[in-house]
Amino acid sequence: MDLRTNLGLKLTAIFLALAAWVYVHNLGDIHKDLKVVVDLSGIPDTLEMVGEQPPDIDVRLRGPESSLVNLSPQKVNLEVNLKDQPLGPGIHTILLDASMVRRPPGVAVDRLSPSSFQITLENRVNKEVPVVVNLRGEPAAGFEVVGTSVVPARVVVEGPESVINKLDSLFTASISIKNARDTLRLELKSLPVVPQVHLVSPDTQVEVVVRIRPIQGEITLQGVRILAAGVPAGVTADSASPRLRMQPATVTVHAQGPRVQIERLTAADLVVVVDLAGRSGQDLDLAAGDLAVRAADPQALDVQPLTLTVTVPATIRVSWSGGD
Repeated sequence: MDLRTNLGLKLTAIFLALAAWVYVHNLGDIHKDLKVVVDLSGIPDTLEMVGEQPPDIDVRLRGPESSLVNLSPQKVNLEVNLKDQPLGPGIHTILLDASMVRRPPGVAVDRLSPSSFQITLENRVNKEVPVVVNLRGEPAAGFEVVGTSVVPARVVVEGPESVINKLDSLFTASISIKNARDTLRLELKSLPVVPQVHLVSPDTQVEVVVRIRPIQGEITLQGVRILAAGVPAGVTADSASPRLRMQPATVTVHAQGPRVQIERLTAADLVVVVDLAGRSGQDLDLAAGDLAVRAADPQALDVQPLTLTVTVPATIRVSWSGGD
């Protein structure tokens, strides 16, 4: 038999048979469109991705209704492994194909959109940066922050080159000092996460000290009176008496300390004590350092937080004579 007889009819019959087979094979199949997240892996440890992340991909699936009707995006994975690709710093175009889509058996991939995307890679570098205490709020009225300290004072971070080069410091978590009156000491479990920046030692515990004290002030008080202590027997302990003379009879005192206390301090609140106990002779020149500045009334004024210094004159001349 000559196979070429009625060749056109025979080819038409074969085409119709194939079409019928495809129709029967796909009978009952449906389509389903899902938006799938790209699972990107295989980037070398020496590189890091920057900029835009891979886009979600629209995947059109075809298969039996029983397989697709309840299929969720979480059950379809688009796995892109770059381990065998020659990667380096720069922009790379990643091509997608159906073999990268993990889906249920019997389900085909008809379309991927987009069918490619670009990623930007940079060298991963590290750098040592200082840790800065991040304060929030203000201390109580009349108090101030005079300093902070943190341990560790510096940490090593790593990440994409462009990000790390711009990083000058790493901040602690926000620490409230609202209405604080005393020094704060805190232990923080870790430092806050900064996008694309990784701590080389991620479990570092942080110890923070915030030093708070009353706001300081100073004042110069003239005319602070002098009193004598340890006066030898027979000598009148009275600067107005001709038997005990102190020249000058008053001095100038410089006071430093909490401003709320300094602002209400007057010369009458203080007294300068000249201690004559154990001293011999009748004429003494005492330096300002030999003089003690005290509260005139210890019950009314606490001068312990204050620094009190006699500034004028440089010396006090004390002279006395014996009693009758």
